[in-house]
Amino acid sequence: MRERMVVIITILFVFVILWISGCGQMKDNSSVTSFYPHVNGAVWRYKYSRLDQYGRNSHYATEYFNGYSFLEDGLKVQNYYVSEETEAILSVSVNTVNAFELFLTGFYYIDNTGVYYYWSTTEAEAQLILPLPLEVGNTWKRNDWDFKAVTMEEISTPAGIFKVIRVERQNPTRNECYEWYADGIGLIKSVTKAVDVRGGVTMEISVTTQELISKNF
Repeated sequence: MRERMVVIITILFVFVILWISGCGQMKDNSSVTSFYPHVNGAVWRYKYSRLDQYGRNSHYATEYFNGYSFLEDGLKVQNYYVSEETEAILSVSVNTVNAFELFLTGFYYIDNTGVYYYWSTTEAEAQLILPLPLEVGNTWKRNDWDFKAVTMEEISTPAGIFKVIRVERQNPTRNECYEWYADGIGLIKSVTKAVDVRGGVTMEISVTTQELISKNF
């Protein structure tokens, strides 16, 4: 009887250890890619606005993953679509221009090391959008530009208030780039400032802002 109890207790102990380690494994894996969710059917709704010398242009975009494709080397990637509705209001005109467009904007491959973007299925080399897991202090190159995850903070958008990691382009010469990512949601906001330096004076040419309005998950 005593030996039987020892066996039962041993089995229960092993089961508990496996369950704890298994839960830890699942938690770690889910958190790795949570700064860029990529489940098919995930939808983000953004507002884009651009302010420059000609006025303010704005449009709304619905961005989502839908289906898979294969690169020429056989790598399976996800299709990323954008549906846009544009409203352009120019300072030189009282007219408002509206347009609607749906297009496949590229292909993503996402694993535990990072978020990789391909322009087409014939492209051999991917852009590294984000390293994963995303942590303050991470540095990487994107389009030969240096990026860094600089701090954690809180921002407000039309979709709500979020705790985020702010990403910045390092040593900007012509363009300043800022991005904010929230755990479990992805990109919350981005700001790109185009500047020009003339005679030692820095002039801001345009500011493009992208803000999350809603999501479906």
